[in-house]
Amino acid sequence: MLRYITFLFLIVVLMACSSKSPIISYEILRPAKHTVPPEIKSVVLINNSYPYKRKDIHIAIVDGLKQVLDTSVFEGYADSVLVSLNHSLQYKHFFDTVYIDTTHYKKNYSSNPLKELSGYQVESICDKYNADAVLSLEAYVYGTQLDVEKFPDIYYSTMAVHGFNYWRLYDVMESEPILSDMHKDTIYWHGEGGSIESSIFRFPDLQEANTEFAFYMGEEFSSLLVPEWERIERQLYIKGNSYFVAANDWLGKDNPDEARKLWNYIYENGKDLEKARAAHNIAVTLEREGDVENALMWSYKSYSLYNQMLQALYSDEKTDAQNYYVYLTHRKKEIKKLNEQVGGGE
Repeated sequence: MLRYITFLFLIVVLMACSSKSPIISYEILRPAKHTVPPEIKSVVLINNSYPYKRKDIHIAIVDGLKQVLDTSVFEGYADSVLVSLNHSLQYKHFFDTVYIDTTHYKKNYSSNPLKELSGYQVESICDKYNADAVLSLEAYVYGTQLDVEKFPDIYYSTMAVHGFNYWRLYDVMESEPILSDMHKDTIYWHGEGGSIESSIFRFPDLQEANTEFAFYMGEEFSSLLVPEWERIERQLYIKGNSYFVAANDWLGKDNPDEARKLWNYIYENGKDLEKARAAHNIAVTLEREGDVENALMWSYKSYSLYNQMLQALYSDEKTDAQNYYVYLTHRKKEIKKLNEQVGGGE
């Protein structure tokens, strides 16, 4: 008898799992880390940093022994960052116009390497280009570390270029910077071989590696300023009674309104499990259409129904419903931030 009950339990669980299918994929717009006021339509990129000069910028650690690889300095680091950032911003069309000012505004070292641009300087730069703001690279640090470890039959090597860029955004209408960011990152190369030389054979030289890092840092920083599209995939419950099947047919005809009518009928008249799944489906299709407010409401209805069921039978579905509800609560906050960034209002 116990084996028979266990067998029936497994059938129920497998049927529950098989009713779900990942059939909806769509893109959502994610807000950027920083909010640039939407009235800023044009920006000038400038280099307001001191050249980074240290004798131990590039080092190697071979079997625990440290040595300096090269004392040369990559003079074009800041310019490469700005070129990359300009290219990325142009591609994303967040600003109407992006300019690069090639003037190096900090020519001589002083006691305050992070001194801000004066209001007069910001106004002069913006007037020169008829721009709304100045995005300034205020300071940077970069370096290369090569690690080589010897194992019994092989050398394993890693080269890492690491560093940070410090940025400020100056609005011509404000007396102080409206944004500042310390952007840190690292890129890696890995290799292995029977000798040190063979393990690092495919690594770029120091100039190439640091140039690649500079371009990477410029492109990545644009992602902190510009909202970006992200493709996501949602699962729907498409099997069950005839109403679920008919709703799926309407989805196949790209008519979610008719599908929601059927899911709503299930929610009003079905059993608790059917109602929970139907509410989830309604939430997903509403999210796809950008109606996060009502998607959140239906997601909560779905989660509430799952919460009343025996957890042992539908624990995975309950967890999914809870995670989706939590996700939508965060998504609602993102929408508010996104509206501030693209000028969509509250």
